[in-house]
Amino acid sequence: MSESINETSASDGSYCPAIFEYLCWPQSDADYLVNISCGVLRHPGVDSSKFFSRYCLPSGKWSNVSFASCFYRDILALLDKSYIRRPPEEREVFERIVRVLRYVELAGLSISFTSILISLFIFFSFKALYNSRTKIHINLLLAILIQIIARVTTYGLQMAQLKNSPKNECDVNGSIYPYPTRTLFDSICPLFIAFLQFGITAMFMWMLCEGIHLNSILTVSVFKNYFKTYYFHIIGWVLPFCLTLSWSIVMFIKQRDRR
Repeated sequence: MSESINETSASDGSYCPAIFEYLCWPQSDADYLVNISCGVLRHPGVDSSKFFSRYCLPSGKWSNVSFASCFYRDILALLDKSYIRRPPEEREVFERIVRVLRYVELAGLSISFTSILISLFIFFSFKALYNSRTKIHINLLLAILIQIIARVTTYGLQMAQLKNSPKNECDVNGSIYPYPTRTLFDSICPLFIAFLQFGITAMFMWMLCEGIHLNSILTVSVFKNYFKTYYFHIIGWVLPFCLTLSWSIVMFIKQRDRR
């Protein structure tokens, strides 16, 4: 009985069928406006308190949809400048370039990861190489290793989140997929982003320590080795931790106010 009703409706174009385009759009009557919460997008920079709409035309076809109302003004301005204003051909080229660059970056990170492990193995295997100068090198390599692990893990979580998107969960009766308001990815990703920022900051701080140590060798040594190592560890690890913690607190408060 229901099948005959659907066939009759389809023939006279009195309804829009359930389809999946970015998300599941339910079957709707013709000349009807469907409103969905922006929270289902699960995208950074989205105001979950707002809604976006799609119109079911009298002909039984869906109109185009715009998610512009869901984004904050600063995020929307960035997207509009770099992506939205571009014609479809440029968007396709842009996406292809970004994809290729990501693969190149992952290849470079893999080579760096392997090289750092080999270097650390050499430093720890030969005790003759272990001195005050190589201690700075080792800490610099560890900082680089931290940011590589955090970056690759963040990319992996993003790819896993895309693969787990419910593209096949659009029911034939038009019911909307029940998106979870908060997933494991939403909780883990900010932690790894903070971990990544810590690794980047520590890496540059240990580069600074390398420069300070080289300057002290070429000019005059003010502190003893004990105090040098002590102060270098404060600059290389404690200071980046404090900076990253402060940045994380500010970002947490800012994101909480946006929700």
